[in-house]
Amino acid sequence: MLFLDDAFCSEHVAKPLIAAGFAVETFDDHFSDSTGARQQEIEDKPVIQLCHKKRWLIVTRDLNMRVDHVETIKNHPHTMILATASNSQGDLKSWVNGLILAKPMIEKKYRRQDRPWYAQFDRQGNITVCKTIDCTAFTNRTRQFKKATK
Repeated sequence: MLFLDDAFCSEHVAKPLIAAGFAVETFDDHFSDSTGARQQEIEDKPVIQLCHKKRWLIVTRDLNMRVDHVETIKNHPHTMILATASNSQGDLKSWVNGLILAKPMIEKKYRRQDRPWYAQFDRQGNITVCKTIDCTAFTNRTRQFKKATK
């Protein structure tokens, strides 16, 4: 159910999540070279494509994945993204604890939220944002920028 992207991909993250009852797939399991070493410079698009196909929830620190890759997500409507509420590196253990605390809500959203969707969680286990991504909206770019104000 959970796909841990490269920022979350570690044994210290996967083990407690598995112990808490999550099904976990990791970046390293799917994006490693022939020697077993993690592939470098992997773009988000192949991750989104894989998770769409397998119906896995992407767990990431990338708050902007939703806006940076909106066109890819629109073409892969089973995409589900759960991002940390801040990009701060911090202690991964606190984010893992937040995921474990949020498990009932994550499972509910996984089953019931219209796809594709994007959510954020905090270290206290709260889902702070959750939005269905509109696949019919027109956009000619993959990232939205704020307009300069005078």
